[in-house]
Amino acid sequence: MIEISNNKEKDIIFEIQLSGITPQDLTGYFRMDIDGIEYGFKGEISENSITVFVPSLKNIIHRPLREGEKIKSKLEVFGNEHYSLAWNDSVVIKSSIMVEAKVVENKNSIHGKKPQIKASVFSEDKKVIRSPNKVEAPVKKLDSIKITKEHLIKLMEKMGTKDKKIQEIILEKCIANVGNNGKKLFTEIYNYYKRGSK
Repeated sequence: MIEISNNKEKDIIFEIQLSGITPQDLTGYFRMDIDGIEYGFKGEISENSITVFVPSLKNIIHRPLREGEKIKSKLEVFGNEHYSLAWNDSVVIKSSIMVEAKVVENKNSIHGKKPQIKASVFSEDKKVIRSPNKVEAPVKKLDSIKITKEHLIKLMEKMGTKDKKIQEIILEKCIANVGNNGKKLFTEIYNYYKRGSK
């Protein structure tokens, strides 16, 4: 089962095995059935995988999607007059947390004093989850660490991608986006998984 945030785009990578046909002869679509309407997203097919880009659903679906809502989904592959239902399952909607903050100025304060900042954390349905008192910064800064390919592979493994071929596909995609800078790649790979709202 795949988890998708209703307000974030996501790349879904399906691992495939081809025999007797080349990727160039195939066309693949990831389809979601919502309220009797089928939404289709074309996939990019390679020797070992099909990558599907799913945009933010809240920009496509004209009703709010509920946290935990299951949507029937499938991956269809066509080629050389053949049809294959390569994957058939459900997608689960996960609502991302949003932070709303406002600055409250104290009109009676002496000039030079800092304004107060109040913040609350909301879910998509605007119910307050918690009101944090402070935000903690990361312990280590990226600019103090030399990022190597091994670091990037370990990050992908921690995010749940164990397959070496899929790791290489994700790495190549991120290199195409930001270049070969280790720090930028680390951030891009991290954001890749965050966009997927794991």
